[in-house]
Amino acid sequence: MALEDNKTIVRRFLEESAVQGTFEVYDTSFAPGLAVHVYDTPLHSHARMRKLDQQFHQALPGHTLTFHDLIAERGTVAVRYSYAAPLHHSQ
Repeated sequence: MALEDNKTIVRRFLEESAVQGTFEVYDTSFAPGLAVHVYDTPLHSHARMRKLDQQFHQALPGHTLTFHDLIAERGTVAVRYSYAAPLHHSQ
Protein backbone atom coordinates (compact mmCIF):
# COMPACT_ATOMS: atom_id res chain seq x y z
CA MET A 1 0.00 0.00 0.00
CA ALA A 2 1.32 3.46 -0.91
CA LEU A 3 2.25 5.94 1.80
CA GLU A 4 -0.43 8.38 0.60
CA ASP A 5 -3.03 5.60 0.90
CA ASN A 6 -1.99 5.01 4.53
CA LYS A 7 -2.32 8.72 5.28
CA THR A 8 -5.76 8.81 3.64
CA ILE A 9 -6.94 5.87 5.76
CA VAL A 10 -5.74 7.49 9.00
CA ARG A 11 -7.25 10.90 8.13
CA ARG A 12 -10.62 9.29 7.22
CA PHE A 13 -10.50 7.19 10.35
CA LEU A 14 -9.95 10.21 12.62
CA GLU A 15 -12.60 12.30 10.88
CA GLU A 16 -15.19 9.52 11.06
CA SER A 17 -14.47 8.29 14.57
CA ALA A 18 -13.38 11.39 16.46
CA VAL A 19 -15.53 14.04 14.77
CA GLN A 20 -18.55 12.20 13.36
CA GLY A 21 -18.82 9.53 16.07
CA THR A 22 -18.90 6.67 13.57
CA PHE A 23 -17.06 4.10 15.69
CA GLU A 24 -17.64 1.21 13.27
CA VAL A 25 -14.69 2.66 11.36
CA TYR A 26 -12.47 1.01 13.99
CA ASP A 27 -13.53 -2.37 12.62
CA THR A 28 -13.18 -1.47 8.94
CA SER A 29 -9.93 0.52 9.00
CA PHE A 30 -7.54 -1.45 11.19
CA ALA A 31 -6.76 -4.96 12.33
CA PRO A 32 -7.78 -5.89 15.90
CA GLY A 33 -4.06 -5.95 16.82
CA LEU A 34 -3.88 -2.17 16.33
CA ALA A 35 -1.49 -0.42 18.72
CA VAL A 36 -2.08 3.30 19.23
CA HIS A 37 0.59 5.53 20.71
CA VAL A 38 -0.72 8.74 22.27
CA TYR A 39 1.73 11.21 23.77
CA ASP A 40 2.53 10.61 27.44
CA THR A 41 0.15 7.66 27.89
CA PRO A 42 0.57 3.87 27.87
CA LEU A 43 0.08 1.96 24.62
CA HIS A 44 -3.62 1.62 23.72
CA SER A 45 -5.21 -1.50 22.26
CA HIS A 46 -7.89 -1.48 19.55
CA ALA A 47 -10.72 -1.97 22.07
CA ARG A 48 -9.34 0.51 24.62
CA MET A 49 -8.84 3.23 22.01
CA ARG A 50 -12.36 2.74 20.66
CA LYS A 51 -13.82 3.10 24.17
CA LEU A 52 -11.74 6.22 24.90
CA ASP A 53 -12.80 7.72 21.59
CA GLN A 54 -16.49 7.10 22.37
CA GLN A 55 -16.11 8.72 25.81
CA PHE A 56 -14.29 11.72 24.37
CA HIS A 57 -16.93 12.17 21.66
CA GLN A 58 -19.73 12.14 24.26
CA ALA A 59 -17.90 14.52 26.62
CA LEU A 60 -17.21 17.17 23.96
CA PRO A 61 -20.16 17.36 21.56
CA GLY A 62 -19.66 19.64 18.59
CA HIS A 63 -15.88 19.50 18.67
CA THR A 64 -13.72 19.90 15.58
CA LEU A 65 -10.40 18.40 14.54
CA THR A 66 -7.58 20.26 12.80
CA PHE A 67 -4.71 18.33 11.20
CA HIS A 68 -1.30 19.95 11.55
CA ASP A 69 0.94 17.13 10.31
CA LEU A 70 0.29 13.73 8.74
CA ILE A 71 3.51 11.81 8.08
CA ALA A 72 3.85 8.29 6.66
CA GLU A 73 6.97 6.18 6.54
CA ARG A 74 7.02 2.45 5.83
CA GLY A 75 4.09 0.93 7.81
CA THR A 76 3.70 3.82 10.27
CA VAL A 77 1.61 6.97 10.14
CA ALA A 78 2.18 9.79 12.64
CA VAL A 79 -0.43 12.50 13.14
CA ARG A 80 -0.29 15.82 14.95
CA TYR A 81 -3.73 17.35 15.36
CA SER A 82 -5.72 19.47 17.78
CA TYR A 83 -9.30 19.48 18.99
CA ALA A 84 -11.46 22.52 19.54
CA ALA A 85 -14.70 22.31 21.48
CA PRO A 86 -17.39 24.99 21.66
CA LEU A 87 -17.86 26.67 25.01
CA HIS A 88 -21.17 25.86 26.64
CA HIS A 89 -22.56 28.53 28.95
CA SER A 90 -25.13 27.83 31.65
CA GLN A 91 -28.31 29.85 31.43
